Amino acid sequence: MYLILKKIEGDFMDVLYFFMIFAIVGWIWETPWVSIRTKKFVNRGFLRGPYIPIYGCAIVTAHYFVSLFSGVEGIIGIMIEIICIALITAVWEFLTSYLLEKIFHTRWWDYSNHKFNLQGRISLSVTAFFGIGGYALLNFVWTPFEALYNSISINYMVIFLSLFYIIFTIDSVFTLIDLFRVKKIIETIQRLSKELGDKLDEKFIDAKSALSERKGNLQESIVEIKQMLLDSYQKISNTSVSKQVIFELEQIQNYITNTRSISRFYLKYTRSSSLLLHKAKRFLKGLNDKIEK
Repeated sequence: MYLILKKIEGDFMDVLYFFMIFAIVGWIWETPWVSIRTKKFVNRGFLRGPYIPIYGCAIVTAHYFVSLFSGVEGIIGIMIEIICIALITAVWEFLTSYLLEKIFHTRWWDYSNHKFNLQGRISLSVTAFFGIGGYALLNFVWTPFEALYNSISINYMVIFLSLFYIIFTIDSVFTLIDLFRVKKIIETIQRLSKELGDKLDEKFIDAKSALSERKGNLQESIVEIKQMLLDSYQKISNTSVSKQVIFELEQIQNYITNTRSISRFYLKYTRSSSLLLHKAKRFLKGLNDKIEK
């Protein structure tokens, strides 16, 4: 029993260590790549610190999975590893995109303009890139970090990992708070749009408009819809817009333009979008078109 517990403890420490390492490696990999493309520094990842958790999850999962094929050698073995790593990273990326959109009503990346994509969440070219890159990480980067891990005493490793995960947890909590604020903004826009429709006659409620979804900056989209809401309320109100509506619209503007902890998401993910916002924009455009007739 003691040996079994020691084995579980050792594996757990391994996972914590390599998750940390490759979350940081993923940040080192992705941040320069995006910064060079955008010609400005972009601290990639949702979190404030220099780590991207999805890389840690994907590489650690891939390590344990590809070990099942360790007996296969040569070019066939290499191809099997690359394909396995590509599939694992695709699953992690798809699930992360799906859950973030379902929980926070926002899609932070979109591969719809890539050939052979699945719902815009993953694409063949990106998955192939991650497969090859993951193979390089597992075969050329994992080993030296494993040697480093084995050279550090267990007591020092526990202290080091504890410090990292305390910082990581605090960072994650504050990031989740900011993401829920973004969710609240989108839900507020959706609610105000519905309340606006309820103020009008039934002939306006079914208003629809052909409006192509713009794949652009979500921050600009929110500010644009906020102004559309204000204009719509002013058009249907013989008197001034209620103070509560004005307050909520000003709160949206403040969250988006003045709150750096929130606006950082839109700087990192310039192609983020929201289906709920698109529906609200289409609804408001349809209402405005009918009001003006």
